[in-house]
Amino acid sequence: MINRTLQSISIHREWIFRVLVVCLLALGFTGCASNGNQKSTEDPLESYNRWMHDFNMAGDRVLIKPLAQMYDQALPGPIKTGVRNFYNNLREPATIVNNLLQGKPAMAARDTVRFVVNTTIGILGLFDIASSMGLPRNVEDFGQTMAVWGIPSGPYFVLPFLGPSTIRDSFGVVVNSTYTDPTNEFKSPEQEYSAFLRLISTRAEFLPLDKVLESQPDQYLFIREAWLQRRQKLIHDQENNSHESQQVEEALIDELLED
Repeated sequence: MINRTLQSISIHREWIFRVLVVCLLALGFTGCASNGNQKSTEDPLESYNRWMHDFNMAGDRVLIKPLAQMYDQALPGPIKTGVRNFYNNLREPATIVNNLLQGKPAMAARDTVRFVVNTTIGILGLFDIASSMGLPRNVEDFGQTMAVWGIPSGPYFVLPFLGPSTIRDSFGVVVNSTYTDPTNEFKSPEQEYSAFLRLISTRAEFLPLDKVLESQPDQYLFIREAWLQRRQKLIHDQENNSHESQQVEEALIDELLED
């Protein structure tokens, strides 16, 4: 039963790519054809985005959040930290590749050392030894790389199941997951288990923010502005150490509340 559920969650990447391309092209034409009635130049697809936001939030309430709460209550803090460190370490190859694509060889070399240290001494990344050695975590992805190359972001776009994005970053998600995700080497059902654990671990990490989100009169607008601000900071390398990365959502919430 569990295997069937996980297999239904884990859709083949080629199928995702084809559906995503069709959706993006269709929505892109819709955005180009939109008239002066659109509410925001950043969000010409707002009608679709709000619908998809509600869909994602409903799925979260029914399935993801309850599982994340059980995960959070069942496991001690050190184990949850180890799981989070493990998946952060798996993202390092993507960061290294995108450093090179952005013309940052020194940063790529530093992040390579970080990856090697945490993978070996840190036991496959379960322990973040590199940060204590003065090698904080850097965050780079293909969406940021395309921004550095001068490719426009396009409209804000909410992805099914994955949440906030832009047209540009949506293509970045496909490239990152297809070419730089080490879990691609896992075989079924290990790949499905890994994807599911990563999802629940990430959701559990942000459980403390739920009360703040629920207090917002317009949750969609709140998430959109917070996400767009964070992406700008990442693109301009204003958020590239492990401590700041772990606290970025809280900082953004504080900033928005002050406004």
